[in-house]
Parts: sequence; C-alpha cells; structure tokens
Amino acid sequence: GEDLENGLRIYLPLADLHRFQYTERDLVGRVYDGRFLSLMNFQAERAERIFEETANLLPAGDRKALRAAEVMRKIYHSLLQQMRRDQFRVFDRRYRISTLRKFGIMVRQCLG
Repeated sequence: GEDLENGLRIYLPLADLHRFQYTERDLVGRVYDGRFLSLMNFQAERAERIFEETANLLPAGDRKALRAAEVMRKIYHSLLQQMRRDQFRVFDRRYRISTLRKFGIMVRQCLG
C-alpha cells in the first residue's frame, strides 16, 4: 500500500494481475476482494518456494559468510508470514518486525 502512495510503484507482474483478473486500477483503488486475495496467495506461495529453495541451495561452507543475507531472508519470510496470517491487509496497515524479534533472528542465525 505504501509504495502506491509514493509514486504509484507496482511490483506485481502484469501477467499475474491478468491471470487473477485484478487490474492496475483495482490496485490503485485498493480493491480488497477475492481476486486480490487469490493474487496475494499466489504471490505468497511463489515467495515461499523461493525462500525454501534459497535456503536449500546455500552450500554449508558459505553459511558463515552469508549470515547477514540469511538474517534478511528470515526477516522477510517472517513479514510474509505476518501478512498471510492477517489475510494481506496491506492497504490498511504497514507490516513490521520488532527490533527484539530481529535481534532474536540475528542471534539464532549467528549461533546456528
């Protein structure tokens, strides 16, 4: 929602919008309906697959060097999980991870 307000940036592939019959006008108008939820669930499933694939592809020898990237992956995955639990209320609220939670993710990554 925030990126729509700041210059009308749309990051969703147009092919996906068409697939779910959800238009750019719907997005700008913040239309929250079944089409939007289907589109967002599709995007979330895609992101989940990517998060899982990247975690599985990371060579064990590179894990230490890529700790910061892994922390960010886990933070963004946590944000995605929040949005899914909340039925993608992205037009109504801004999703955040608390500093304490970020710190916990970082500590677990460094110890793990």
